[in-house]
Amino acid sequence: MNKLKGKIALVTGASRGIGRSIALHLAQAGALVVVHYSKRKEEAESVVDQIKQDGGAAFTISADLSTFNGINKLYSMMDQSLQKYIGDTTFDILVNNAGIGQILTLEESTEESFDEVMNINVKAPFFIIQKALPRLKD
Repeated sequence: MNKLKGKIALVTGASRGIGRSIALHLAQAGALVVVHYSKRKEEAESVVDQIKQDGGAAFTISADLSTFNGINKLYSMMDQSLQKYIGDTTFDILVNNAGIGQILTLEESTEESFDEVMNINVKAPFFIIQKALPRLKD
């Protein structure tokens, strides 16, 4: 199946779970997949290996999405890699999948733990989309 042949997809949080599954399906449909991860390098590389074994194309990018600098790093690294792969920095599909959860009671929660969840689950998707706009193809 090549419905997405020639398309480029960025999947955040693609090293495991739903993100992994989405990355694999996009690659099976023909997309070049950017597999983002924060801490699980081996798992992200496993996703890329699986995609390549199945005849697809993918590469990994590591970035901490809890900070604005991390989001800038994501796009800086992605721009460099896409320039190398396709001679351009635009892409077609953004899957804002990265997210975290914490199992804490209300009493155990701290400002730091709250901010970490909000930064990854709310703030990061907003700025990832904002930074994607000039790069996304129509």
